[in-house]
Amino acid sequence: MRRISLAGVAAIFASTLLVIGGAALGAGPAHAGSPQAVAEELPTTTTTLPLFGAPLTIDVTSAPGGAISSVTVDPADGLTASTVKPNKVRFVNEDGTAKVQVSARGGGQKVQAKAGQLSDILGPGSWTGDLWGQNAPTTVNFVVAATPSGGPDITNVQVSDPTAEISPVSYKDHGDEHRARVTIRFSNGVDQRWLGISASVGSHDGQSRATLSVGLSDATGERLPTENVVGAHTWTGTLCDGSVAQVNYTVNADRSVSDVTASPDTAMIKSGGHGAFVAFSDHEFVKIRVKGSDDGTTMRIDADEWFRCDNADPTVNTPIDESNDGHNGDGDHAGWPGWPGWPSGDRDGSGGFGNHDGHDGHDGHDGSFGTGGWGDHDGSGSWGGGDGSTNG
Repeated sequence: MRRISLAGVAAIFASTLLVIGGAALGAGPAHAGSPQAVAEELPTTTTTLPLFGAPLTIDVTSAPGGAISSVTVDPADGLTASTVKPNKVRFVNEDGTAKVQVSARGGGQKVQAKAGQLSDILGPGSWTGDLWGQNAPTTVNFVVAATPSGGPDITNVQVSDPTAEISPVSYKDHGDEHRARVTIRFSNGVDQRWLGISASVGSHDGQSRATLSVGLSDATGERLPTENVVGAHTWTGTLCDGSVAQVNYTVNADRSVSDVTASPDTAMIKSGGHGAFVAFSDHEFVKIRVKGSDDGTTMRIDADEWFRCDNADPTVNTPIDESNDGHNGDGDHAGWPGWPGWPSGDRDGSGGFGNHDGHDGHDGHDGSFGTGGWGDHDGSGSWGGGDGSTNG
């Protein structure tokens, strides 16, 4: 785990304030600010996946920083946890014909089931979570079906939020690999995030396989009319020790950020130009950025969190046997949505995953914190790049 001293943070402040004022900033896990306090991660989610003709329910609780705190599967009989880590929990069944995995990365979360045939993942499924930390869970129901040609289909998508935007089903075929995907966009008027449902079938080393994934993106700021963004805002999150942190700030018509305060009051604050940077410790930072269109008619806010917590391994309600890694050569290293890899890697531009926020004009492809420091995808070694900060 990377650590940066407070003295180092002060040096970073000095070297980056000009960048905040005039250039694009890279983003870590993105959680957009709002006039209302928005929780930094989902406290709990419940996903039900059809597996071998019966529902399997997976309850996930998050830890500070978005890591996994606990995973409960129901029914648990016949399942063993083969991987138990803060960012990944994997279960395998007794005969190795199915795997279930929960992953957390960059403020997003994904639940995935893998089996042998499309028939193994057919049936109704659902997802429930409190998207905005307002004690108002949203529920999504869907059905995994088969097309007349034998490929996967996703039907009967129903969302409890009447304002949610449900995409048409997209289909992708490549050789004997077939995939169907639906993306649902949610908004609370300031923040937005996406839920992707993907079903795929294909073969690997001569063996057939079927995969069903339900993945939630991190939250990003929504581009809005300038008059809807100007004013007081609050970011609220949970620090690594479980205590509540808060940043209050004001967005002005020229995209400048002023009146920045934070609690705990030991936080270090630097602001300048179109952003502010708050350090609660040497491994807990929040970076606020205001982006605007060239003509000044629209703005969006990103309050990007970079927390590195020493999270304990999550708890599970099954036996644990990490000698069985669950790979068995079947390509379990296929990507998270937004990473390379089939079938779980989704680079089809449906947006919302891995900070590839293609839904918001030129805002997409935010950089992320590099493993060697405050890097970005363009190798410049500073605050991100290529995130289209002008929102053209």
